[in-house]
Amino acid sequence: MTRSVRSTFAAAVFASTLLAGCAGPAMVGDEIVEDADELRVCAKGPTVEGVDVSYYQGTVNWASVRASGRRFAIARISDGATFNDPTFQRNWSGIKAAGMIRGAYQFFRPGQDPVAQADLVVRAVGRLGSGDLPVVLDLEDSDGQSSATVMSRALKWIERVQAGTGKKPILYTSVGYLDGVRGTAPFNGMTLWVANYGVACPYLPSGFANWQFWQYGDTGRVSGVTGNVDVNLFNGTYAQLEALANGSASPTPPAAATATKVSLKWTREGDTWAFDTSSEPNVAKVVLEVEGFTIGEATAATNFDLRYRFNYAKEGRGIEAIAYDAQGRKLGVSSGLIDSTQGAGRVAVQPRSDGSWEFALEEAPAGVASIEVRADGYLLRDGATGATRSTRKAVRSVLTIKGTRQLEVRTFDAGGRLRGTLRRAFVNP
Repeated sequence: MTRSVRSTFAAAVFASTLLAGCAGPAMVGDEIVEDADELRVCAKGPTVEGVDVSYYQGTVNWASVRASGRRFAIARISDGATFNDPTFQRNWSGIKAAGMIRGAYQFFRPGQDPVAQADLVVRAVGRLGSGDLPVVLDLEDSDGQSSATVMSRALKWIERVQAGTGKKPILYTSVGYLDGVRGTAPFNGMTLWVANYGVACPYLPSGFANWQFWQYGDTGRVSGVTGNVDVNLFNGTYAQLEALANGSASPTPPAAATATKVSLKWTREGDTWAFDTSSEPNVAKVVLEVEGFTIGEATAATNFDLRYRFNYAKEGRGIEAIAYDAQGRKLGVSSGLIDSTQGAGRVAVQPRSDGSWEFALEEAPAGVASIEVRADGYLLRDGATGATRSTRKAVRSVLTIKGTRQLEVRTFDAGGRLRGTLRRAFVNP
């Protein structure tokens, strides 16, 4: 984003680091390509062009920007809590007057009070309405703070901005920055705006399976803007962009269908997984997805078996079995979590038919006698034994709060001493 000479240079460094440090896997058409270290994702369908601006662009003629084919624009509110962008209000109203979808971002300063920064944002945009994208957390500078401080203050900002504006913020960042900040699992599941210049398709930070916005350059030339401007793509149709701006992540689906249960279970044999799904007779298709990528599907059948081998090792991979009817309406989802890694210490979360999950170690490290499982810090009780510390090395429990949950699996030796803690992010749909 065009904020200052220093931060613009930082974005360029992110891109050059990626290009110099990773030869990159070959692309196959417009599909997603994985390698052992990074994930590069190309858009699979239509995209929408947009720009982001600050006072570096001076006075923008928004009617001309729209006439150039750009359909969204995002304007800077401030750099932290100490520098208000003098062009924000003019851009904020001008984008809307031109008939474009509008957004706003704040360059976040982890070294400053996150509440003060969030309150500045809320005062600037108020309660967001139709045609307003969620506010963007521009996270690309640690400001001399530790990873723990960056995370805790960013999450406090997100919580306060969401409460004040009515929409969960978008995360703007890059592989070069976010992968250097430890403990970023709480960001997983947020709408991602990734910065990556000079590549055919962007690389994603760890924990993200797809991007919604991609800032692909900072030297764009667009009618209505004097000089260079940041250029961006939205990954989807204009209707999907409108849906995001109107408060949902995707267009409104067809008339709702009756909810249907779909089951999902698996067993592991070395580096191969055997998945088994089943569903009710009104299901026309079951799709098995890992982190949003389809790995298998069956049509006109109530169950199917699939053997699958992951092409790279990664912890905390979300998996879903999704049931659809003949009209393509989603009928039901069953979700779980897999560590596609080798060796001891693998975590698995398997769904059960009664709506609970089995949180377990697939293979406990030597010397582990029992485990405890916490969700967002709350200690879970094993439904099979009634104990909080399980010698089964598994805890069966129901999670009533939906969304991304932060899991901790704590391991203990026979004397009750803590051996280690495994952390994963799990989505309760």
